[in-house]
Amino acid sequence: MPAEPLLTSDEALYSAPMGLKEDVARLSEQVRQLLRERAEVRKGNRLVLDERNLAREGEPKSQPWYERKAGLLSLVFGVTTLVISVVAIFVAIRAWKQPQEAANQEKDLQAEIDQRIDPKLAPLAQAQHNLELQFAELKGRLEASKPSAAAEQLRKNIDELLALPAADFTRRLPKLAKEIAAANHKGIVVRVELVSKVGQRALEVAFASGAPRDSAALRAVQELLNYRTFLNWQSANPNARARPPIKPRPSGIKVGPGAWVRVSESSFSGVAQTLDRVIWMNTVFENCLIIYEGGPVVLQNVWFVNCEFRLVAAPPTREFAQRILVANSRFDLSVQPPAGSGPGR
Repeated sequence: MPAEPLLTSDEALYSAPMGLKEDVARLSEQVRQLLRERAEVRKGNRLVLDERNLAREGEPKSQPWYERKAGLLSLVFGVTTLVISVVAIFVAIRAWKQPQEAANQEKDLQAEIDQRIDPKLAPLAQAQHNLELQFAELKGRLEASKPSAAAEQLRKNIDELLALPAADFTRRLPKLAKEIAAANHKGIVVRVELVSKVGQRALEVAFASGAPRDSAALRAVQELLNYRTFLNWQSANPNARARPPIKPRPSGIKVGPGAWVRVSESSFSGVAQTLDRVIWMNTVFENCLIIYEGGPVVLQNVWFVNCEFRLVAAPPTREFAQRILVANSRFDLSVQPPAGSGPGR
């Protein structure tokens, strides 16, 4: 600020004494000189400041503190993001490889177990295999012994039946029919001679005078014929365990009333066939339902294998059944043969 003047008015200057006036003038001049020097000093200071500012304009300006912190935070965030990305990629690769590594480790472990344990388990495995073979052998023997025991029991039952008197024998025939049917179904084998012997006696009861046409004795004879032809099949198939089922289809050859038919060099399987009024030559019936009504028939070199029979209690039926019971091979039979034979079929 400018210094206040020492003299406030010209009147005061001119009213002062002469010596005092000179002193005042001198002091005033000194004050003016000081003011000029002060002004020059201020002017010089401004020049120095201007020069310093001009020099600083060429230098890079320093950023404010908050800008510097924002840049630092941005740098830290970028580095953190990069680190997280690298870690995520590493975790993803590890997760992708982990199942493969686990599978490889499992394989290696299994291989190591095989190498260490298999040699120790080999004797145990061989012993187990031997035990299984022995068990299978024992089981086979047991299975083989079952039919033998059943066959022995059936043989004893037939022997006891044959030793009975006629009346008791007749009463026991229904039980015999059931036992023979069960043996036929289970494949139990007894001697052919025993079957023929009991069958002959059953025929005597079934065709005795006054016997009913559908008697228990006739049903027993039919079961014995079924079983006898099963033995024919079993002799041709000694290693077979079960007899083939008999499921006959409709009738094979049909003969009209009063007609005769010749059949030769033929084989029938799985049919229901009536034998009456046919000349059968060199013929085999296997797994068939055989129906004989006691009519005229000619059998030449005929063989029945695993068949079922339905018979009518007529006089020719007895001879027909007797031939089947005692025959060990193909047999011949002629019941009321015709005067001439028709053409063969």
